[in-house]
Amino acid sequence: MTERTPCPLVLEALKGVPLYVADWDEVYKYFNICQDQQIDSRKLRLLETALETIWRR
Repeated sequence: MTERTPCPLVLEALKGVPLYVADWDEVYKYFNICQDQQIDSRKLRLLETALETIWRR
């Protein structure tokens, strides 16, 4: 996992049991960032807004 790993992938990967983790602090840092992003996306309805924009065209 790096800073460039997409958040949906990070969140999905952490649903299971990781086979190997070199640095748990980094994992928790990325997980918290991604979880915050997911919460913000829901509050701002980013997916719904994007879909509405596509369908209006």
